[in-house]
Amino acid sequence: MSALVSLLAAYYGWQYLLLTTDGVTTRILAIKVERQAQMGKNLFGDPYRYFADYAFADREGRRHTGRQSIDRTLYEALAGGRYAPAIDIRYSRSMPCINAFDLHALRAAFLVLCVLATMGWLAVIVGAVRERRTRGVETATR
Repeated sequence: MSALVSLLAAYYGWQYLLLTTDGVTTRILAIKVERQAQMGKNLFGDPYRYFADYAFADREGRRHTGRQSIDRTLYEALAGGRYAPAIDIRYSRSMPCINAFDLHALRAAFLVLCVLATMGWLAVIVGAVRERRTRGVETATR
């Protein structure tokens, strides 16, 4: 499990690095928002997750699409249909499939995954040390 979380953290970190070093900003051409029910959140917190599917054109005029989790406030503003605010998207020039309009959310996800991976690896190390000590005690008593 720790390895999987580490891989996810590396992926999010790589995306964030690409967007901050190789990224360029453009306007979203089209956006569609949706909400999905999530299990286990009915008693505490919001029972929905909110997403935005969007399209944008790169500097060469090629059309690309993306999807990102959004907060409820932005969902309600976009789903209201009264107006569509101008939203900028950041994409990587070398890999336009890497894109996001909320870099702070991407960075936050990366940091949370780093903390979880660190805690997971610490648990693995502590478990290995305890196992080794237990084997050492069993060997000494024989």
